[in-house]
Amino acid sequence: MNKAEFFDSVLGKSIDLHPISCAYRNFEQIARAVNSPQSIDQDLADRLFQIIDASDQNGDPDSIASPLSLQMAKCVIRVLCSDLENPDSESLWKKVGRLGANSIQARQKCHWYTVDCRGLGIYYGDHSQFDAIGESSDSSAAKNAKASSFLPHGWTVTYIDYRQARATGPNNQQTLLRESSCIGWVLENTRNAYYYAGMKERWSEIMQSVNHAGVTGDALCRELQRDQWIAIRFNAHSIPPEQKGEMYEGVRIDHVIGDYTLPASQASLVETAKSLFLVGMFDRGNHTFVGSNGDVSEFHWSDLPTQMAIEQTPLQSRGGDGLLMLPPGSYRWPTI
Repeated sequence: MNKAEFFDSVLGKSIDLHPISCAYRNFEQIARAVNSPQSIDQDLADRLFQIIDASDQNGDPDSIASPLSLQMAKCVIRVLCSDLENPDSESLWKKVGRLGANSIQARQKCHWYTVDCRGLGIYYGDHSQFDAIGESSDSSAAKNAKASSFLPHGWTVTYIDYRQARATGPNNQQTLLRESSCIGWVLENTRNAYYYAGMKERWSEIMQSVNHAGVTGDALCRELQRDQWIAIRFNAHSIPPEQKGEMYEGVRIDHVIGDYTLPASQASLVETAKSLFLVGMFDRGNHTFVGSNGDVSEFHWSDLPTQMAIEQTPLQSRGGDGLLMLPPGSYRWPTI
């Protein structure tokens, strides 16, 4: 791949460098300097290419050829999002929705790509065997050795605790592995939506309340409703017992979709799922998820960093019973 081909692929697109900097620590410094999604101009594209080229061995500053450098370039291209032509005219909550959707896509695409191409992603579940090693009382050397046994050939864990791990692989690749869970995945992407939209103080207030309640999905949904998010009660096979205006796990219901196996109800659900970004919970908060553009994105807390961990499914085929929360102004209730 030459520099011109790389530039053609990235210029004018938006990039969130945080997940890439976890996968490839070569990007750590630039990710700290560019700490929110950015439109890629000529200067940023050139800086990215220089970082990738530093891992190449062909001696040509205008092209890359080694497997590692090509892998890095393809990962950057994989996680790009289309940039807005007029972001200044975008409403606040539409921006929250767009940034939440982009956060999901960048992180899950980066994880899936690195699992597929090198056998090791950037996330693992907080109920996995890998996580249990980080929480053990073993010595650092013993924990590193045990954790390394779960990684692909050539990879070694150099540090692990109860929330993250660092690993080194072939050609001195360095990567950061992060613990997550269904609620952790939801909080990470919702936090990014608020943070990147300039609502850091409000997100701090939300997290104070969520932490006080024990870090649950229903606590998050109650806080989102304080920001006028729309609450939609849904059920796959029957009419929910709660109706509009009633409460579901402390959240006032704005709309109800019952038995969405029926055509009219499914049409309502499909239209609902087209929201740019949504937060939801199944089974009264026992499982939480985020979603965007018709799909549910769920994290499996028992998966190893070598497994896909994040699953994306169309909402109408997922099934279940629960609640959806949509940013205000992002959705108009359909007329069926």
